Order: sequence, then structure tokens, then C-alpha cells
Amino acid sequence: QRASQLMMWAAGIDSLKPHQEKLLAIMDETTPARPLGSLELQPDLELPSWYTENDIHLNPGGYWGEELVGAIYQRSAAIYRTGWRHSRGSEDMMAFARSAPPQDYRRILDMGCSFGRSTMIFRNAYPDAEEVVGIDLSANALKWGHLTAEEQGLEITFAQRDVADTGYPGESFDLITSYLLMHEMPPDEVDRTVQEAFRLLRPGGHLMFMDMPRYATLAPQIAFMEDFDTTGNGEPFWGPFLSRDFPAILRDTGFVNVNEGPLDYDD
Repeated sequence: QRASQLMMWAAGIDSLKPHQEKLLAIMDETTPARPLGSLELQPDLELPSWYTENDIHLNPGGYWGEELVGAIYQRSAAIYRTGWRHSRGSEDMMAFARSAPPQDYRRILDMGCSFGRSTMIFRNAYPDAEEVVGIDLSANALKWGHLTAEEQGLEITFAQRDVADTGYPGESFDLITSYLLMHEMPPDEVDRTVQEAFRLLRPGGHLMFMDMPRYATLAPQIAFMEDFDTTGNGEPFWGPFLSRDFPAILRDTGFVNVNEGPLDYDD
């Protein structure tokens, strides 16, 4: 598992570095005269130490430090999806997006959106939403997400913000989501993010977090194998998060009608 992940990054970096100047020029092009969405960056945003001191997924330079991280990830991820781990297309993400209770969602927030793949899925799943917003700490990831969304004709607001302290007014969103975010953060940051989501959600709105199954729901031997990621695969907060009772954290924060379970999805 670790070797395939290192191979993934090495192959992607080697293949794209000769084109670095051209790719950076594309990413830094002036915003088109009639953009669909927007990109809001904060050059002075102080990135937390847990984020900058950890090369998430063993990515050299981290998601924040490698300028071409979006292009590298897009090209390389297929190498990582070998026989021991199911390949994830868009089907699971669309099933996740569409599993929200039927409701008129006007403003949707995707926390920790990275390259915007999940954000774009939610925009496609809810085309009538007034605004779909994706936030992340990485300016480099957001630039790639914005570029991709514009190429696909999707109106999305990408903003560089901390999920635990977004700066948005309270009760700003009808639907708040994240896809594989919680296990990337230390426990105190998870708690702060849940509290921030509670503050941002309008009464009657919905919160949807998709992540790996917590250890208490798995057979012990499977949980043991899954925990390899904590020490061997650039995921130091994987085990700490999956060892917690996340539904209880949500309830203690004030969320009601908390449900936990697998997707209704063929795979």
C-alpha cells in the first residue's frame, strides 16, 4: 500500500515536471471576462502546523506546498487504485450527494473540498441551488478545482478558508458536507469543525459527512489492517478519528436525527 502510494506520486511528478511552466501559466491565467464561478484566495491565511508539518498521503511538499498538486493527483491517482483498494469513480460521490433528504437547498457548503471533485458533484446533483461553495486550506488545490469547474461549465465559489473557522455568518447554509475530510484532521480540529458546521447550518438544514467506517463498526482484524494508514501511509489522524464515536460528537454538539451507515450504492 505504501509502495503504491509512493509510486503514484513519483510517476505523476516525473511526467508533469517538464510541463510545469505551461501548467502554472494556465492556472494563473487572468480570470475570463465572463467567469461562471469565482476563486477567493487569502495569501495571508495562517496555515495550521498540523497541516503544514504533515505530507498528507505522503505527497511530497504537501497539498499546500506543491504548486502542481492538482495536476499530479489527477494524473497519478489511478496508479494507487490497485487490486487491494476499490477504484472510486464518481458513482459513490453522486450517490452520497443524492442521499440528502429531499429539500430545496439554496446554499451548499463543501468543507475541505481539495481539488473540488466533490463540490462539482454536488453542483451537478443540485443544479437549482443558488450557490455551491467549496473551501479548503490549499490555494494550489483550489486553483486546480476552479480551473476544472470552469472547463466543465460549473458555477462554483471556491474560497481559501479554514473549515474550523470559516468567517461566514451564522446560519448561512442549507446543506453542509464533506467527503473524506474528518480523518485528515487531529481530534481537536474535528471538534471545532463540527461546532463550526453547527453554527453555519440554518435551522432545518442538513449535515452530511462521508468518511471511512469507524473501527467500532468493523471486525477487529479488519480494523487492525485499516489502521496501517495511521503510521505507514501518511495519515497520522486516521486512527485517532476512526477510534472515536463520531455520531456521539455530533449529538453532543447539538445535531439531531443523527444517522450512520453505508451508502445505498451498488459497490
